Amino acid sequence: MLQTPAVGPREVHAALAQMRAAAAVVNGAIADGVLIDTADEALPELTAGLLAAADAATAAATAALGRTHDSGVLRGRGFVSTKAWLKATTRCGDRDAARLLARSRDLQRPEFAATRSAWLAGRIVGAGVRELSLGLVACEKKTRTDPDLTALVFAECQQVLLDIAQSENADHVRAAAARILATVFPDGATADEQEAYHAQHLRLTRVGNETDVRGMLSAESDALLSTALDRIVDLGPRRERQRAVGEV
Repeated sequence: MLQTPAVGPREVHAALAQMRAAAAVVNGAIADGVLIDTADEALPELTAGLLAAADAATAAATAALGRTHDSGVLRGRGFVSTKAWLKATTRCGDRDAARLLARSRDLQRPEFAATRSAWLAGRIVGAGVRELSLGLVACEKKTRTDPDLTALVFAECQQVLLDIAQSENADHVRAAAARILATVFPDGATADEQEAYHAQHLRLTRVGNETDVRGMLSAESDALLSTALDRIVDLGPRRERQRAVGEV
């Protein structure tokens, strides 16, 4: 039986160097105009591959950031916080640094082990991880006084969201997390949340051949409507092509 060779820090650093070298080759070729010579039919697969590679690298970087934060090594290098180090190293702004740090700290927790493993294995993507994490944390805030309910959130609820994240986009994950929160805590909505729910409204006004849409929706309704509209937009070109074929 063949055994997988052990991979240690030295191998990881070597692999990282190879990744960066490969990225330099790809980026250099694109800068030199290789996309112009790439067949149109090959562009979607190329783009999807690049996005997947970027997401895989983000998963590894997020996990590494969590470990870096926990180690406390940055204080010895003169940084008052991990956020300050992020801003200095990656040149990102306050908001992006805060989001990245929050996600890395979530994934360092044992409760998020299943989500962390799924992202590192490429079964889910970063956008889904964000919505999943936000949803679980929102549920956790309402279960702090009930350990059994908290355990349920990070077991069954997390698995449900992971199953959805493996086949659907982040909008579906966000909507599912909102449904779970409403199901587990049917009477636990805050006054602001209840007011926001009852304040929902939508107005559609025809303006020539177009429709002006205005209103206010909850996060869950927004996710569901956005998904429906995306599908309608996607179907538009297909219907045009079918109509053109029918006219030929």
